[in-house]
Amino acid sequence: MSTSFKTSMFGGFDRSDVIAYIERTGREYEERVAALEAENETLRKENQTLENTQRVTQAQLLKMQDNEETCRRLRQQLADAEARNQELEQRCAQLKVQADEYESLKDHVAQIEISAHRRTEEFRSKAIAELMEQSGSNVIPIYCKFIEGDYTRIKGADALYTDIWASMGEEDKIPERVKLLTPYKVTGEVLKATENPDCIFLHCLPSFHDFDTTMAASQKELGYDIREVKDEVFLSPNSKVFDEAENRMHTIKAVMVATIGNV
Repeated sequence: MSTSFKTSMFGGFDRSDVIAYIERTGREYEERVAALEAENETLRKENQTLENTQRVTQAQLLKMQDNEETCRRLRQQLADAEARNQELEQRCAQLKVQADEYESLKDHVAQIEISAHRRTEEFRSKAIAELMEQSGSNVIPIYCKFIEGDYTRIKGADALYTDIWASMGEEDKIPERVKLLTPYKVTGEVLKATENPDCIFLHCLPSFHDFDTTMAASQKELGYDIREVKDEVFLSPNSKVFDEAENRMHTIKAVMVATIGNV
């Protein structure tokens, strides 16, 4: 190929020069593409890191918000507890005042009971003396302590009367009462000692005369016999406890008629 032909076809360049140029240009392009891809990968990694950092930051922010809400609830609970504590302190102070008043009232009532008991005993003794003087009968005192089988004081008695040893609300006094009042228990031997076949037994009821009740059974398990009378007397023909109860109903009605007025 002539020089003039090469000049007209390739601008004065040889074919090998053109090919070398194209190859060099291709390599430069590939290098630029590779550099751009590397830069893009770097940017992608940095973006992912930023996204991860953002997620962590958001999680921390939510946790902080939760902590703030928890603190707010705890502060409210503390305020409620303090208010409740103040109410309880006020209530305790009121109860203390009431307890002091109750103790004072209880002492006052105890003094009244002692005075009333003293007057009752004086009246009873005087009434018994007057009845004995007027009727000439051998009236036996209500309370008679039976010790070591000595029943001489009840010989010829027309009636034996007793009551339960501990009323409702006095359960804590049962051990003391059992020890104190067991010598007063009315038994078949006591009834027989009156030497009066017509001697009657009286009781205002209710009575502990067996172990069939829950109270008597539970106290028996604790070692306390709270029976003030035995069945051999309570269920005997001499027992008039239910007649007494019926008579009390009529006397109560009579008192109501006398106090209410015109009926």
